[in-house]
Amino acid sequence: MDMPQATSNGEAEQKPSALLRTSHSALSDFLSCPEKFRQSRILKRKETPAWWSAGGTAVHSVTEEFDRWYLTAPSPEAVEGFSWEGSFKGFFDRQVEETQEKTGVATSEWRAAGASNARRVTEDEAFWRANGPQYAKNWALWRAQNPQWSIWGTPSREPAIELEFNLEDFGGAGLRAYVDRVMVNEAGEVAVIDLKAGSSAPDLLDQLLIYAGCMEIEYGVRPTLGAFFNCRKGDKVYLERLDVEHVTDTMERVSTFITQADAGEYLARPGEQCAFRCGYAAHCSSAQRLTSFWRKKAGLE
Repeated sequence: MDMPQATSNGEAEQKPSALLRTSHSALSDFLSCPEKFRQSRILKRKETPAWWSAGGTAVHSVTEEFDRWYLTAPSPEAVEGFSWEGSFKGFFDRQVEETQEKTGVATSEWRAAGASNARRVTEDEAFWRANGPQYAKNWALWRAQNPQWSIWGTPSREPAIELEFNLEDFGGAGLRAYVDRVMVNEAGEVAVIDLKAGSSAPDLLDQLLIYAGCMEIEYGVRPTLGAFFNCRKGDKVYLERLDVEHVTDTMERVSTFITQADAGEYLARPGEQCAFRCGYAAHCSSAQRLTSFWRKKAGLE
């Protein structure tokens, strides 16, 4: 039997196939950049907190609270009757406090998005407190304006709001995942939906394809649609057809990545995100080589 190896902080190192069981975020890290996965999950380095993470988590929490309440009284009037500011403040304050306790990093040192955009709007704490409630409300407004879409229910009649999956085998590894929403339209088409509160639009369908695979494995239901909901714009729902072949290909890629990682192969995928979105760039030689380039391109150096 292979014995676990010690990491730089003295802790026993687990194989990635075991670590991937913990959450979809671990798998997302791995798919986006294996080196980021190694820094966070294997070496257990602390990531510098980011305001967009705290704000986005709070937005998700508010929309979940609203949707569970909305199930009992769905109407356009219910949107205006919900306490958007109070709900967001409560979740945001809690997220900030928990993050500080976990990382020990003062909020003055947290990363803020927006430094590279044309408007030079820094998306810091004040930005999220001012805009977070509206981002969450935009989802509710879309729900009220599109009654043809309803929350899908599991066989046990659990509403698919932050639907949890604990799978023993997804491409060769266990996987724990939370799908923001699974919805169904009047034609009976099932869609997996992920809410996005950040300024960067997703450029890959991997997340939606993984969710579709989870639905098929757990419930024998194959979603034919997937969507990223833009909480900032509110009226933008990018519906995509999820082909069976694409879901299968994604699971096969997961299996390939797991095999590579278990063999100790962690290949960095450097790019613009190294300079502006990765909390582990300071520990990555590939990122350090590119960070200056991207910052100069954005006019910050």
